Amino acid sequence: MNWIRSVSNCKSEFKFRCPKQWDDLVRTADQSTRFCKECKENVYLTRTDAETLQRARAGQCVARLRPQDDDRQIEVGEISPEYQARLAAEHERAQREKRIEEALLRIPGNSRPCPKCGFPEDAALGCTVCAAPR
Repeated sequence: MNWIRSVSNCKSEFKFRCPKQWDDLVRTADQSTRFCKECKENVYLTRTDAETLQRARAGQCVARLRPQDDDRQIEVGEISPEYQARLAAEHERAQREKRIEEALLRIPGNSRPCPKCGFPEDAALGCTVCAAPR
């Protein structure tokens, strides 16, 4: 599965996933920071959930690895148990990253943080990232 660094939590009058990709941004002296010429903000490549939450709560733009939506391959043959387990793990990781992107959109609101993972909970569903019970 191919993964891209997507940009999230950008300041904008509209709530949307930033169309920019990490490789579109201007390099800085810090390898984990790039500059967006369009919004005139630094974007921080976050490697952990804690760092993502810290920067997002501070109103900073963040980039995280997420799967490419168009990454589909046709495979023929019998899949080994090891490969099947790897595919299942990649799928779960991809689904989790999508849930994290959705949770980051709730940060400016009045949602409470999940006591287990710290990401903002959905008012009706609870935590959509780690599925901790309410």
